Amino acid sequence: MYQPNLQNIIRKLQEALNNKAIRSFCNKLVKGLFVTKSTRDLSGILSPAALAVFCILLAGCEDPGNVGSRFVGDEADLETKTLPAGAFDLYPENGFSGNLRYMPIGRYDDPLFGEFTAIGILRPSIDTTRVDAPVEGDDLFQLRLVFGSQVYGDTTGTASYDIYRLNGTWRGNELRFGDDIPLDESQKIGEFSVEGRDTVTVELDESWVGEYNEFLVSGDDDREERYRQEFPGLAIVPSDGNSKVLFADMRPSDTEDENDMDYVRFVAERDDEEGTVQYQTVFDWGSLNSRSEPDNPDDHLTPVHNSYDYLISLEPDLNEETLGSRNLASVRLMLFQNQDLLESSLPANHVRPGVNQLGIHIIDSENVSERIFSHPPDFIASLDSTDGSYRFDITDRANSVLFNNSNSGDNRFFISLQANGLIYSTLLFNQDAPDEDVRPKIKITAKSVDK
Repeated sequence: MYQPNLQNIIRKLQEALNNKAIRSFCNKLVKGLFVTKSTRDLSGILSPAALAVFCILLAGCEDPGNVGSRFVGDEADLETKTLPAGAFDLYPENGFSGNLRYMPIGRYDDPLFGEFTAIGILRPSIDTTRVDAPVEGDDLFQLRLVFGSQVYGDTTGTASYDIYRLNGTWRGNELRFGDDIPLDESQKIGEFSVEGRDTVTVELDESWVGEYNEFLVSGDDDREERYRQEFPGLAIVPSDGNSKVLFADMRPSDTEDENDMDYVRFVAERDDEEGTVQYQTVFDWGSLNSRSEPDNPDDHLTPVHNSYDYLISLEPDLNEETLGSRNLASVRLMLFQNQDLLESSLPANHVRPGVNQLGIHIIDSENVSERIFSHPPDFIASLDSTDGSYRFDITDRANSVLFNNSNSGDNRFFISLQANGLIYSTLLFNQDAPDEDVRPKIKITAKSVDK
């Protein structure tokens, strides 16, 4: 019942603070109080309501012009101008594709983005506390695949896969988009088909299991490093005619629950009286991803992928001259996706995971991929579905340029999407779009903007 009255009080106080006489009185009051009492002491002599009013006055008395990061002023004095944000540049560096939450497996020919192919690769752990003896005789060693709810491609089709032995060394945390590891296709280790978002258990060839047993029971001090180097693991390869990409849930082992079966594991079924079943975690995993060029690319549109086939950046020209004022209310970078084309380009029953947020990392030209994958974005914008826009509030960045001279070094804005193994793509209008309204732009709202 008190909230409306408090809101009215705060609004009235804020209006009053625009009055120079009241602001002057406020400054004198604050100085006098700090001479005689600390803020903590005041809390013992002022009622909660009075203390709240005092805090509001204290905040309002600060001169925003000296700070550079807060704008206080009459809305009637505000002016707005729009600047081009610059051109999209393609940065020739690939993103990582290993040890992510999901492992994509499949193939889909996207009308807008070309044919995307993902070969899943993995190898089991050699943890003897889970599988305590060789898997041999009539024992079975199986791969249990659990697929997440997302699908990229034909939701009605059946996807078929063959499993082969890998013939090269690799580490999941070093895999990047476009990497290629040779396969031994002379012998299948297993095969399976899946229609929907099912859980699939695949029996693995006993000759391959025999190789695994050697490392499982080894007592060598260097067995783990030898295992990485000498036991490449498995490749799950989409068969010809596949028209979808599925996503295996590879929940990291440090968060696993023994009773939770909703992620990928290996299963040892013992041929004993008890019918013992043991579960082995995944030691390492990743995906060998590739993409062909679309048939008819549009020069006015720039694809953005979270698989990071390449990186896309902007370098907006932010300085006091272009900003036009040192008293900024807001500075927004605006990017627009071609929503109509994204929604109309897929056949019936085909889906493409939608992009709801974009990020921006401000990075120099070194170690870009590492920074994007190891740090959160500097700015995030959600999709406004009414016009297909992403509006980044970069006011703090602009103020930092003006007042902290931070425009040297890290100037480039890299556009980023969440990288968790799911495949997200969108199409952004670039600087060559025929319609100026959807080109990348910066909208500046400030006091006394120089147009």
